[in-house]
Amino acid sequence: SMASTVSAASSTVSAVSTASSSVASTVSSMASTVSTVSSMASTVSAVSSMASTVSAASSTVSAVSTASSSVASTVSSMASTVSTVSSMASAVYKVSWVPV
Repeated sequence: SMASTVSAASSTVSAVSTASSSVASTVSSMASTVSTVSSMASTVSAVSSMASTVSAASSTVSAVSTASSSVASTVSSMASTVSTVSSMASAVYKVSWVPV
């Protein structure tokens, strides 16, 4: 009778051990899933950071383009002024050669 009781207890312990092993396996699988999700989140964060860098670079290019346009406009205005002055100088020169 004692042997039967010990055998039953041993069987119960074995069943509990198997159940514990199954739970440990499930927890390990869940931990692996969490690790994968964390890795994906890290990748998304890196992509987001790259997008921010590209956006900043685009903003810089836009600022440089605006500055270049302003410089070009200034140069064009100066050229127009030089042309006007040249035209006036030419007119004065022609007038100075008019016979008296």
